[in-house]
Amino acid sequence: MTVNWTDRVAAVEGRRSVKVEITSSASMEYLDYPVPEYIISGMRTVGLSILAGPQKKGKSWLELARAIAISEGEKFWDRETKQGEVLYLALEDIRGRIKSRIEMLRGTLPFPGHIDFIFESPRIDEGGLEIIEDWIDTHPNARQIVIDTWVRFSPSNAPKNANIYDAQAAATAVMQDLARKRNVAVVLVMHTNKAKWDDPFDSITGSRGNTVSADTNEVLVSKSDGTTTLYTQSRNFEADPIEMVLDGGRWTLVGYDENEMTEKQKAAVKFLMGFLSGGRRPQKEIFAEGQKIKIGRDSIYKAQKLIGIKATRTYTDKGVPYFEWELPATPLTENPSTETATQDLSFVSSFKEIIEFPQFKKESSNGKG
Repeated sequence: MTVNWTDRVAAVEGRRSVKVEITSSASMEYLDYPVPEYIISGMRTVGLSILAGPQKKGKSWLELARAIAISEGEKFWDRETKQGEVLYLALEDIRGRIKSRIEMLRGTLPFPGHIDFIFESPRIDEGGLEIIEDWIDTHPNARQIVIDTWVRFSPSNAPKNANIYDAQAAATAVMQDLARKRNVAVVLVMHTNKAKWDDPFDSITGSRGNTVSADTNEVLVSKSDGTTTLYTQSRNFEADPIEMVLDGGRWTLVGYDENEMTEKQKAAVKFLMGFLSGGRRPQKEIFAEGQKIKIGRDSIYKAQKLIGIKATRTYTDKGVPYFEWELPATPLTENPSTETATQDLSFVSSFKEIIEFPQFKKESSNGKG
């Protein structure tokens, strides 16, 4: 057989232009490599995550609640979050429905200020990926991308001669690469099928190619008693199944009382009742004063909800919006709307007791900030 050595040498030289980084095991002993950063402690890290569940069983409610917590830097189920901006592709929703859901999730709290929504988008292979990359480029504090649902964003046609597994694995690998290179969490929301499986992760619609590239897979499984189990499988952390219940759009943990207050939250109630006793105060100022006495935002937000404090959108002379908080017209212990939520607030005997706290005397006596 005659060999065309000219072509062979040209092919080898062409391959030599491709460079890869080789790391020896010996060098690893002396180098520090960062571990995947948590976005939600013990639940989500930088990288690719998949959340799957039956249709209309609360997947979007759960992901929207987590997105809000991340955008505000608030705890989610008592888990710490790393605050940052969120891009949410709500491809099966409309603006009015998302607004209504945020209102239900936030209650009296103001709308989150660090979530951007996209309701219509080209698919990943038709310009959708570039849209996400452009958003990350213009948002230096980008923390998470949610694609709800993946079937509306994934490639419309598989490459020729590719089987389903390979095509789906290639598409999700692109999103994993994006997450790792840009140091963000990417979440793909998917459906599960109706077949019964011994392994809940086998119920995710499509082939296993959908999940092979994911760093974390989550599956919602509804149970006959009305509760739902969240199963998690991750390369980055271990997680036990979580028992939850969906009530009015809000997911809560079975056996977890979100109205049970810690000592910090009790202190936040006292702080707000005293600090706001002289009238409305800007939200930013409230957070700043709370920080001075080591009362954080999470505790203040929960106290706001328990007391029923109203947040009113106001504007500066230049038209810049901000929120002002004020106490409800009815005292806490007599307010029917908060009686159930606050349960035992015997530690607050009266407004007078709070107002007489030394650190609040000045504010309550003159009503000025």
